[in-house]
Amino acid sequence: MRFISIAFISFLTIFTSSAMAQTMVGRAMVDGKTVILYDDYSWDYETKSAADCKTVAKGLTFCDPTGRWKFDTDQAPGDAITLTYSDAIGGLIVNETLPDGHEFTTDILKSAAVINAASAAGITAKDVLVLDNKDVTLKDHSAGQISYSVNIDGIDITYVNTVIVTENRALQLMTYATGKKVTDEHTKVHDAFISYFTVE
Repeated sequence: MRFISIAFISFLTIFTSSAMAQTMVGRAMVDGKTVILYDDYSWDYETKSAADCKTVAKGLTFCDPTGRWKFDTDQAPGDAITLTYSDAIGGLIVNETLPDGHEFTTDILKSAAVINAASAAGITAKDVLVLDNKDVTLKDHSAGQISYSVNIDGIDITYVNTVIVTENRALQLMTYATGKKVTDEHTKVHDAFISYFTVE
């Protein structure tokens, strides 16, 4: 996993150039109730949820009933959130607030992901090996999903990226593994990963 992490840092540095808003930065007690604090200085009362649920950002909850996904430590507010599933598979959450009246679509977000992967690999977007590109549904949300592979620092890495664009949010739920193709295991892990999210 160490070699994946090193290669992924190169990709992540380019990928997260814009700051994300409404990332949870902490919890506090107010009048005996727990509140969740966000980096945009807003807050919400914490709702009672299962012990395996985590508020990732305002209106975004991750509930992993298996306990397999581990949030990586030392993540600064505003950074993409990285997770580890196993030595072979990792995850990434990119959550960005969009302005009123934006014209973003899932197709634009998928194209941006390919462009960022190309930049991290030092190639052009047309040279990125796109393995799959389709529309999907994530609970009540229309979404897009693109799978692609690039070589970063001599390591082939394959990404499965599910993207959602709402009235005020651009969300990328991504898993990655070494190799030039999406394996059956990677597909199963990614499908489970995205099913653990609730997007308000």
